[in-house]
Amino acid sequence: MIRHRLTALLGVAALGALAACSTAPEPPADPARPPITSWEPCADDDAAVQCAGVTVPVDRADPDGPAIDLAVVRMPAADPDQRRGTLVLHVGGPAPARQVLLDPRHRAGVAELRQWFDVVTFDSRGYGASAGTCDPDLAPPIAVLDSPEAFAEHREHQARYAESCRAGHPELVEHVSAADVADDVDDIRAALGEDRIAFFGNSYGTVFGQAYAQRYGDRLTALYLDSVVDHSAPAERDRIDRAVAGDALLDRFAARCAEDPECAPGEDPLQLWDDVVARAPLPVEGGPALRADEIRMAAPSMAETDPRGYAAALLAARNGDAGPLAAPMRHAPAGGGMDAGQLTNCADFPLPDDYAALVAGRTGPAELAPRTGPAPALEDWRCGGWPLPGTNPPGPLDAPDAPPALVVNSTLDPTTHLAGAHRVAEALGPGAVLAVHGFTHAVYLGQPDNRCVRDAVHRYLLDGELPATGASCASEQTQWARP
Repeated sequence: MIRHRLTALLGVAALGALAACSTAPEPPADPARPPITSWEPCADDDAAVQCAGVTVPVDRADPDGPAIDLAVVRMPAADPDQRRGTLVLHVGGPAPARQVLLDPRHRAGVAELRQWFDVVTFDSRGYGASAGTCDPDLAPPIAVLDSPEAFAEHREHQARYAESCRAGHPELVEHVSAADVADDVDDIRAALGEDRIAFFGNSYGTVFGQAYAQRYGDRLTALYLDSVVDHSAPAERDRIDRAVAGDALLDRFAARCAEDPECAPGEDPLQLWDDVVARAPLPVEGGPALRADEIRMAAPSMAETDPRGYAAALLAARNGDAGPLAAPMRHAPAGGGMDAGQLTNCADFPLPDDYAALVAGRTGPAELAPRTGPAPALEDWRCGGWPLPGTNPPGPLDAPDAPPALVVNSTLDPTTHLAGAHRVAEALGPGAVLAVHGFTHAVYLGQPDNRCVRDAVHRYLLDGELPATGASCASEQTQWARP
């Protein structure tokens, strides 16, 4: 049986795409945001966390115009005498983030930080309780954009979804980039009465962290980025890095399968994979045929999560039953509420609204990663044909006032890949990369027993100590599923 998390495949909320790094204005003086004067229990039966709201302008060029309330949650430091300040956390997505503190099961992943910090998180603008505006029932299903016709159909679906976002909050939808979120983080800092904060960005939260460092670096005591998406690299570079990591995971699958006598016995695993792709499209009972690009897109995550099960699915597909191989890509039907964070993601990572341009972008990846490189990237599905403007496209990351960052990244995650982690760390400080062996997304949150990682993060947050060049940790737990 294939054990597979869609979050690994999509990069939605635990994965996903990157930071706000266009030319930043000079940070203004601390904004005159109303301070948080009253925290309320978030639930009658749970006194561990407190809720409040921070009012921010929709458009900072129009500070007296429309405003929204950001939903903020705080888990106060356990011992005020040991308190070292405030740590602002965003777990990524882009998606509602407050559940990491509101839900005790997820709260446990950051509870250790309470020894020293008030831990604060928030739903970013346009999501959840912070003026959430899109109708998830209109979100497009996963689309394989392998023809002009498929792209045109996807564009129509994207347009309907974007219209739901605009209808929900028309003033907001063009002010939802990571740069806007960074301004919100600084408003939260001011409302908390803090001169400086530590920031912990996970997955897409690293996009917000990069943006904050660029715009307000002098207001940071520390910047911890986990499972990084690199907003400084152009789309072409990121696509190549993802594809190379995808092919590396297939090679790893082949090696692991060859060592397991019950994994496709008598078969060359890579030759089996090549044979199945070459035979596509493959019939699927009760659904459309499985296309080659669907196999390529899902391959890295499926092969890594369950090598034996993936090999069995490949064998079944070669023998006429492609259902097990198709299932992970097709579990989210149209109207299934699978929001992929388009509202913010596509403001930060716009793609050309042109099928030929998207196809041309696959040439470099296909040359360097011939198995997974030719496929449409899942980012194509996310932002291809998205009609709202890309207000904050990738660009050089320049944050001279920020402290050197600590970046923790797994070595085999194709979505938040190690190549991007190194680029971001070099730009921020230069900072340090702590590599964690294996395929893990959200390392600190997902590996609460990994003392190698946790101790390194705590030393950095408390004392600014960075790991030595080339430092690494073993992986001790499987991937974290976001709340």
